[in-house]
Amino acid sequence: MTSMFILSCFLTCFPLLLISLSECVTDPSSDPNVISLTASSFDTVISEHEHVLVEFYAPWCGHCKQLEPEYEKAAEKVRNEGLAVVFAKVDATVEESLASEFGVQGFPTLKLFSKGSRAKYTEFEPKERNADGILAEVQKLTDPNYKPPPSDVTVLTTETFNDFVNEHNLSLVEFYAPWCGHCKALEPEFDKAATVLKKKSIYLAKVDATEEPDLATEYQIQGYPTLYVFRNGQRYDFSPRNRDSAAIIRAMIKESKPSSVEVTSIADLKLAIDSAEVTVLGMFRGSGEDSELVKLFLDATYSFRDEIKFFHSFDGTVAKAMGVKMVPSISVIFPKKFESKFEPKRRQLTDAQSVDALKHFIDAQRFPLVGEYVPNSKYDKKRPLLVVYYNVNFGPEFYEETQFWRNKIVAVASEYKDTITFAVGNEEKCAQDLVDSGLSESGNGINAVIWDKFGRKYPLEHDDDFSEELLKSFVKNYLKGSLKPVIKSEKAPKKQSGAVMTVVGDTFESLVEKNSKDVMVFLYNSEKCDACIKYLQIFAQFAGDWIKEDPDIVFAKIDVAKNDHLHQYEVKKQSLPHIYFRKSGLWKEPVPFDYEPLPNWLHEFTAEKRGKALKKSVRDVKTEL
Repeated sequence: MTSMFILSCFLTCFPLLLISLSECVTDPSSDPNVISLTASSFDTVISEHEHVLVEFYAPWCGHCKQLEPEYEKAAEKVRNEGLAVVFAKVDATVEESLASEFGVQGFPTLKLFSKGSRAKYTEFEPKERNADGILAEVQKLTDPNYKPPPSDVTVLTTETFNDFVNEHNLSLVEFYAPWCGHCKALEPEFDKAATVLKKKSIYLAKVDATEEPDLATEYQIQGYPTLYVFRNGQRYDFSPRNRDSAAIIRAMIKESKPSSVEVTSIADLKLAIDSAEVTVLGMFRGSGEDSELVKLFLDATYSFRDEIKFFHSFDGTVAKAMGVKMVPSISVIFPKKFESKFEPKRRQLTDAQSVDALKHFIDAQRFPLVGEYVPNSKYDKKRPLLVVYYNVNFGPEFYEETQFWRNKIVAVASEYKDTITFAVGNEEKCAQDLVDSGLSESGNGINAVIWDKFGRKYPLEHDDDFSEELLKSFVKNYLKGSLKPVIKSEKAPKKQSGAVMTVVGDTFESLVEKNSKDVMVFLYNSEKCDACIKYLQIFAQFAGDWIKEDPDIVFAKIDVAKNDHLHQYEVKKQSLPHIYFRKSGLWKEPVPFDYEPLPNWLHEFTAEKRGKALKKSVRDVKTEL
C-alpha cells in the first residue's frame, strides 16, 4: 500500500517537475551550466539563488556568438570552483520586456543579480571577455569583502544642493526614487558617464527625491528620473535621445559648447543668417559695457539651442550691414518667406533685466504670424494651434502658389494672433495628422485642423472652396465653443466588469477627467507593447485588492493604439505602459506614476496620493503572470 502511494505521488509530481524545468531550460541542447530564462521563469531563478549572472543577447549578434563558448566555459569553471553563482541567459529579441526593464541598449549585456532580488544587480564588465576574465570578475564581485569603487556621482541633500550647482560651471543632476525601475536602469549608465565627464570638468549628481521632498517640490518633480542641467546655478531641461552613458556624455559635451556663434565679419554674417529658418542675433558694443547683457543673452540661448540658431557680434560693421541702429539689441530675424505686411521684418529688444525676461521675449517672438509646421516640433508647445495643410513647398517652382494661399491665412491670423497660433503644413509630410483628424479622404485640396492644448482635434469640414471667409468662420466657431472634436474611439462597453473600468476615446473625458472620484488610469498599447499585457494583469489584481478596502477610487484602462486621450496624459512610445493618478477636482493636473507597476510600488504611490494605506499588505502578491 505504501509503495503504491509513493508511486502515485511520483506520477502526480513528475509532470509538474518537467514543467518547472522546461520554464528554466528552454533549449535541451544548450550547455547545462547556463540556464535559458524567460519572463515567466526569471523571478523564480533570481529569487532562489544568492547570485545569478545573466547575459542579455541577440541571436544575430556577432559579439554574442563570440562570447557564447567562453561564457559556457566560465560557467563550468565557476561550478568547479564551488562558487554560489548561477549562469543564465536571456534572448532579448524574444523577451523584449525584460530587456527594456533592465535598460539593455546593446548586446551582449551582462548583469549580476544578488541577494535573490531583481532590484539588486551590478553591471558586469570583465576586463577580458574570456572564461578566465569572467571567472575573475565573478570572484571579485561575489567576495563578501568586496567594496565597489566610489562613484563619481555626488549625492546631494537640501543642505548641499545650492553650493554644488553654484560651484560648478556645468553640472547634471538626477532626481530619483529608490524604487523606480527606470532610475535603477539609469544608475550604472549615469555612473559611467560621471567618470568620463568629470575629466572634462562636467559634474554629475543625484538627489533622492523621497528623502529630500523640499527640493523635489522646489524643482516641480513630477516623475522619475528627472534630469536637469545647471549652469552656475541656473537650471535647464535635459532630454537626451537615449539614457545610456554614451548618449549622456554626447549630450553634456554638446551642452558645454557655446550655443551662440560669434560673428566677426560681414562674410561670417552671410553664413550665419539662415535663409530658411528663424535666427536670433545679439549685437553688443565691443567696449565691454554690455557684459551683463551678453551674459544674460548667452544664458537664455541654452534653452532654445536645439530649435533656433543664435549668433552674436561686437563688430560695428556687422550692425551696420544688418541695419541695426540700436546697440546693444537682440533681434529675432525671419527669412523672407515668412515676411508679411502685418508684422515687422524683425522683432527687437534693447534691454533685458533677467534671463527669464529674455527667454520670454525670444519664445514669444520666434513664431511668425504663419510659420511652417512639422509634426513633433516647437509648434506643439504653442496650442491652440491652427494648421492649414496643402501642397506647401517654398522651392522656386512652387513658391508663388504656396505664398498665394499662405497670404490668405496671414490675413486671418493677423486678427486672431493673440488667441491662436497659425501655421501651414505640407500635406504629405503631415499625412498622419490628416488620418488622425478624419480628413485623409476629404477630397479637399486644402484642409485645416485646430489642435487645442489638451490634444483634441477640430477639423474644418467644408464643401466650398477654401477662402479667408471660410477660415475666419472656422476660427470664430472654435472660439465660441460650437465645434466638436474628432475623437478616435472604440465602442464603449455596454457593461463594465472587474475592478478596472474600460475607457475608450469617447468616454475618456467623462469617466476619467470629470469623474467625481480620484482616478488611476492605465494607458497601454495592445498592438506594440508585450509588457503592457503583463503589467495590466498586475494592475488589475492590485486594483481588485485596493477597492475591497477603499471603494472611493476609480481604476481605469485605455488602449491608446485604438483610442484618443487628452494631451496632458502624455504617452512616450518607448516607455509604455503609463499610469496616471488624477485627484478629484484637479482634472487638468494628472500625476504620472513613473515606476515599474509592481504591487508594492503601486501601493506606496496610491497610499501617498489617497492619504491612506491598505490594512492588508500587497507586497507579497504574486507578480509572475
